[in-house]
Order: sequence, then structure tokens, then C-alpha cells
Amino acid sequence: MKSRGNVLIADDDPGVVRALSLRCAKLGLTVETANNGLQAILKATRNPPGVMILDLNMPEADGFRVCEWMLDPRRPPMEVIVLTGRSDDETLDRCESFGAYYVPKSPDSWSTIRPLLEDIFEIKEGSVPEENSRTTASFCHSKSKILIVDDDSDLLRALEARLQKCDVEVFKATDGMEGFRIAVREKPDVVIADYNMPEGGGHYLIWRLRSTIATSHIPIVVITGEADLSAIKFPLERDVVGRAGAVRLFRKPIQTKDLLEELAKHCTLTMPTSTYAIGL
Repeated sequence: MKSRGNVLIADDDPGVVRALSLRCAKLGLTVETANNGLQAILKATRNPPGVMILDLNMPEADGFRVCEWMLDPRRPPMEVIVLTGRSDDETLDRCESFGAYYVPKSPDSWSTIRPLLEDIFEIKEGSVPEENSRTTASFCHSKSKILIVDDDSDLLRALEARLQKCDVEVFKATDGMEGFRIAVREKPDVVIADYNMPEGGGHYLIWRLRSTIATSHIPIVVITGEADLSAIKFPLERDVVGRAGAVRLFRKPIQTKDLLEELAKHCTLTMPTSTYAIGL
């Protein structure tokens, strides 16, 4: 397929944007960048690219909303490459339904993206020097970031130990206010939050994260020690579980397998072979 020689890269990780921009420029392509979904839509509307490379977890509008907007048949045709840490079946199915190329985020992602771009833009093989593996491997984070917010120190330590075995970077906070500050600073891929905490509980934390542009897209998993979930039934039904709230609610003790399967929908991690419960 012959297409325009311009690429729009949309990702809220400046390191990924910078590395991809350099590599696309070396292929002779004109590059534009966006750091959130709304900016991507505005730039693509003003100057339609031949290819858009985008992450799914972005502020303002997530990657699938951008796809829905830009792949409308009434708009100029373009190819879309979804570069994401998600690997669940729903993500794969939605990429397929949009006709988008799916590329998992990994240190070796460029080895998949480059031949796609060469094919789309009809760049002759060998016309651009190959990059060495060390350079190629540096363009995205090797570990996902997970923030755990809970005032139970034993549970914090247990969760941290389990998640570190999944090759992820773990951040901890003991209340909602501290958790919010860390989330703004570190931009985790997922937040795991207890519901009942001093100095800002789970409901407070969700409200702060969702009302702040820089963190509004971060998936939140809520955990609770409530024996009777009816105690928090109203706020959960109203705005905690759902698109504007949390992606999942777990009751303590948490089954490792269930928790990790949920986290794997939103970030990259190495699944352990054994399963057990966390917390008593």
C-alpha cells in the first residue's frame, strides 16, 4: 500500500515517543507526536497521517476512542499500529475489529513496527541501515509500574513480594492522599487500592485520580476487607465500579491468580506458576 510518508505517534510516555520518533525519522518519515488522546485526534484531523502509532492508556481519550474517531469511513484512510502492554483477548479482538495492527510493548517492539512501516510506506529493504539490538531494545520501559495503596503493612509486604516475582516495579502508599501524590509523580500502569483507609480511602483516591487529567486513564483495582459488601454497595454501584471508577473489586483475602489475571489486562507482567491467597 502506498501512503503518505508521515507518522503520528501518540503516547503519554515521553521516552517511548522520543525513541519512536528518532527511529521513524531514520526511515525518512515525517513525524508528529501527541501526549494524550485528544491531542492525537486534533493533530490527525488537521494533518491526517499515513500511519498512527498509539498507546491504549492515554489521558483525555484512550487509544480505542481515538481509533473509533479516526477510522470513521468519512475520514481520510490511515493505518493504525496499537502499541500496548495489554495482551488480553478483548484487546486483541478490538484491534482486529478496527483493522489495527497489534504490537505488544516490549524491549523488542521496534523489530515488529519497523517492517510494518517499511511495507506500508514501500520503503525498500536495505535502503535504511539496521539498528543494533542494544539501541532497539531501549525504546520502552522493561517493567510495568504498579502502585499499591493500603494501610495494612502486612498486606503491602505480601503484595509487593508477589508482584516483584512478576517482574514489575512496585510503589507503596499507606493512605489515599499519599497514593494520589505517588500516582501523579510515577504514572503507574495500575493502582491497587484498599477501600477503607485513614487520610483518604479508596473512594477518595478514585475521585482524585479520575478528576486529574494526568491520572484519569489509570486502571484502579479496589480491594476490601468488608465481610458484607452491602456496606459499600451504594457508592460502588454509583461511581466506583465502572468506566469512571474502578475496573474490578476484590474481597480480602485475595486469590493471587484472580488478581494477576486482572492486572495482566492492563500491564505487562510475568505470571507465576503457583497460586495462593494474599492476606488473612
